[in-house]
Amino acid sequence: MRSKRRIDATLFDAVQYLYILHKSGASQYEAVKSLSENSEYFGDAAREFSQVISDTELGVGIHDALLSLDTPSKKLRRFAAGYAAAVRTTGNAVPYLEDMVNTMREEQRILQEKYLSSLGVFAEIYLTLFVAGPLFAVTAGMVLGIISSADTVGLSAVIYAVLPLGAVAYLILLDSMDNTVSIPHRNFPELKVFAGSTAVHVEGEEEQFASLKSYEKRLERNAVFENPLSYFMEYPERIFFISLPAGILFSLPITESPYLWTAVFLMTVFVPFAVFHTIQTARQRKAEASIPNFCRRLAESISQGMTLADAVCLSADDETGSLKRELKRASSEIIWGETAVSALIRFANRMRLSSVNRIVVLIKESGRFSSDASDMLSLTASEEKMRFLASENRRNSMSMYTVIMYLAYFVFLFVTVVILTVFLEAMSVTAVPTEIYETLLVNAVLIHGICSGLAAGKLAEESVFAGVKHACIMFAAGTAVFSSLGIV
Repeated sequence: MRSKRRIDATLFDAVQYLYILHKSGASQYEAVKSLSENSEYFGDAAREFSQVISDTELGVGIHDALLSLDTPSKKLRRFAAGYAAAVRTTGNAVPYLEDMVNTMREEQRILQEKYLSSLGVFAEIYLTLFVAGPLFAVTAGMVLGIISSADTVGLSAVIYAVLPLGAVAYLILLDSMDNTVSIPHRNFPELKVFAGSTAVHVEGEEEQFASLKSYEKRLERNAVFENPLSYFMEYPERIFFISLPAGILFSLPITESPYLWTAVFLMTVFVPFAVFHTIQTARQRKAEASIPNFCRRLAESISQGMTLADAVCLSADDETGSLKRELKRASSEIIWGETAVSALIRFANRMRLSSVNRIVVLIKESGRFSSDASDMLSLTASEEKMRFLASENRRNSMSMYTVIMYLAYFVFLFVTVVILTVFLEAMSVTAVPTEIYETLLVNAVLIHGICSGLAAGKLAEESVFAGVKHACIMFAAGTAVFSSLGIV
């Protein structure tokens, strides 16, 4: 059973899809069937409609199937009932769907504002519980242990268990609060259809397709040779095949220093991933910023009487942003004789963005019911623009908390250095085992740096993976300070 949260989070995309198909001339059954067939690109709400299609195939009317939709989401059940009633009473679902799209868009805006306010509160909670709290617990535990000669089990539990497990619980809580769901990119199956093909098989078509595939592979090989780093920029996790063995190799000669060994190993393994992930994220953000303009140019060209193929080629010539290279490839494929839809499918597979997936599905499916895709593309351009602006608004709103996380960490580091170099140094002349407390304090700072870095990435950029770079910076800074002072 799909979760209610994921269904509610993706319901807007499903409703907008139905709205666009109805405006293109699709019937209610055709629109719902198309949505269920492309559910992997529109999320859990779209998958719920597969039950409606299954019921209709068993002889149930589309109206009754929508009314009997069994789903954990009350919002989806209410929408399905209203959708069924709108078609049954007026025969036209467009006004109802348009009203629902506008209403749900406003609901999303309000939820986004509430979520950002909640994130601000939870950022303050993190600073209290995971910065001030551990610092007080460590300091108090150390002082009490020295005074009463107690063991360090409680203090060790705070540092090695409570701090990391609390950070994990915090990240899970942040994820559960998010009212959006990221739909992963899925490759489209390739279409072996060329312009002018009117039958299932056209003589020479297979040879033409094979030539195109050979041309594409040659382009990919040339791109790798020209810029070998692009192989890792597309899939940053590939770098672990190199960085992990390199980390083991570089750290082996320095096993006599545990802290230096750990620092060299972690930096060698994770810094390359953080670099490539940051580059990939920046590229994707630039591409997403260019997508609304691309859709708008297509809409304007088609409204002037151009075919979709001509509009794509013209957009490739006019594009000056991050989409230019891939659009030129799509234009070349069309010139080779491939259909515009098939070229756009390949374009989506190369871009690996869920927003591009949605646009290509809409172009492909709306083309079955209408030859004029300009209205659909205009609507899509507006929606993608608002989606991108909402994402940027969140990033800008939460970016200051990244700075706060760094300041809090360096305060933690400063206080720890003072304790180590002043308090514990003064106690070293006594019988107190200061080496134990020194190790605990150093470990507390380094563990705290990793936890704070990951939390900063989740807060500011909606991804724990984005926090890897912050974790590396904090861990490296802590290790460098302790090493320069001769503590480790």
